[in-house]
Amino acid sequence: MSSWRPYPWLQQSWEHLHGLRQQGKLPHGMLIAGDRGLGKAELAQGLASVLLCREQENAEFACGQCKGCQLQQAGTHPDIMRIGLEEKSKQIKVDQVRKVVDFINKTSQQNGNKVVLIKPAEALNINAANALLKCLEEPTKDSFLLLVSHAPGRLLPTIRSRCQVVAVPKPKHAEAKAWLQAHVAAIDSDQDAEKLLMLAQDNPLLAQQYADEGILGEFDDLATQLYKLYLGQLALVQYAERVNKGDIPVWLNLSQQFLWTLIRTHMLKVALPIASVEGFQQIIEKDGFSKRAYQMLEEIQQGIAEMNSTSNPNTQLLIESLLVRWQAFLRG
Repeated sequence: MSSWRPYPWLQQSWEHLHGLRQQGKLPHGMLIAGDRGLGKAELAQGLASVLLCREQENAEFACGQCKGCQLQQAGTHPDIMRIGLEEKSKQIKVDQVRKVVDFINKTSQQNGNKVVLIKPAEALNINAANALLKCLEEPTKDSFLLLVSHAPGRLLPTIRSRCQVVAVPKPKHAEAKAWLQAHVAAIDSDQDAEKLLMLAQDNPLLAQQYADEGILGEFDDLATQLYKLYLGQLALVQYAERVNKGDIPVWLNLSQQFLWTLIRTHMLKVALPIASVEGFQQIIEKDGFSKRAYQMLEEIQQGIAEMNSTSNPNTQLLIESLLVRWQAFLRG
């Protein structure tokens, strides 16, 4: 029997897909959409596995023992194709999708289903998306295209309209916290679990990743550096160079979540969950804080959008500019 089982918050989505399979109504094109860190790719792979299993046609899960399952486990099944970002590329290109078209139009080598996994689907460039439309508009028998995306709004409307959307829901906070504490040994306290889920916006697998990567330490370091910036004690350019050598998207996300922490604290009138830096409490009590905070949030989100775009922004300049704006915002 296959060892894969859906995470608790995926159970409803999985049961929906299983029901469609049993009724013979599983669509040829599916868009599995939801936030980062919810297990969308695992859900897609679980569906692919059961579609390629030869022994349990109507079973809920793949058997894990038949030839089809063994080929999948070895990574050599000829009837599944995975499409993603090639090295140093921010786009899925048309040449990759042309291979999908050729693959779909060929006969299954195992006389069963054929499956294509595309992740992240929002990375399809315009030419690739248009090439994929033919597969979605004229699906071949027993072929399934599984598109996985955390930003479905960036897909062409024509792609979205030709796929059935499988929305992956976010778990409730209590469920996410219980799962995280049960599966991440590195969490030392209830406060750490709360902090991780705050940073991951209650997405459990992202919180788990953050725990494994020591993100809590980076979050505390960011708070310290921003407070030094507020006091005029930070060498801005040198700090920007340090950030530029690291994981910029992570730093931007931490910046955004730190700002949200300030905003929530201001709105709820509670103590900041940042033990090392008490001075921020005075900052959020200044007049006009909310308006300035949301303006700062727009600046950070613009930086995130630039990093996610297909252009190549000057990252050093982007970081320095954000730090200058952080300083102005904190000083009010």
